Amino acid sequence: MTSYTHGSKPLTDNLPVIQVTDASGNSVGSLIINVFAVMPHANVKYLGASVTTYLIGPSLPPPAIEELKAINHYVPEGSEVFVPHAGVRYWFEALHYGEYVVLKRPPPIRSGAYVVAVLRGPRPPPVARLVYEGGFFAVFKLP
Repeated sequence: MTSYTHGSKPLTDNLPVIQVTDASGNSVGSLIINVFAVMPHANVKYLGASVTTYLIGPSLPPPAIEELKAINHYVPEGSEVFVPHAGVRYWFEALHYGEYVVLKRPPPIRSGAYVVAVLRGPRPPPVARLVYEGGFFAVFKLP
């Protein structure tokens, strides 16, 4: 069996390992799962065996993703956008890559930036104007 090491420590010491068997129950190897690269409900094929894995990270229901896609109807391309919720920011950046300047920190109150907020989350300052309110998100424009 091939052993992979990092320094003097085997890589498998801190990573989850799945023993893979074929349909007859014979061992055909093992998989080291990298939780940062796992996709939702992906079937990983390894030497003819399959293992079902699950996403560990941000997930949104399909209607919320559709709502994020439609934000380009309310926010002009090239605008500065602040998305406070990290998981929602992940999806916003993935869906609108290169269309907006996505801010990592809250913008100044009088910046003219847009804020995409989760409906049940914290709201922007009272001076912000509501541009859109959907089932999952609200978009505000700062003065």
